[in-house]
Amino acid sequence: MGTSMIDNVLVFKTNVTDSVQVASLAEMLDTTEDIADWNIDFQDCDHILRIVSSGIETHAVIASLTELGFRCEELKE
Repeated sequence: MGTSMIDNVLVFKTNVTDSVQVASLAEMLDTTEDIADWNIDFQDCDHILRIVSSGIETHAVIASLTELGFRCEELKE
């Protein structure tokens, strides 16, 4: 098994609020090859989605979440 460099953490503000929504989001995120890990911080008022990736583009994440009916906005660090 090869080693890939995972050096990109993308951070988004979302309107994902519950486990049912997370489950529908998980179907997409878990099957996207360039996503190594992800999580949603419900303790944060902006329901922050963090994605660890080896190459997915910000616009692709926003488009995918929008297609699923969620609001998604990149947060620049």
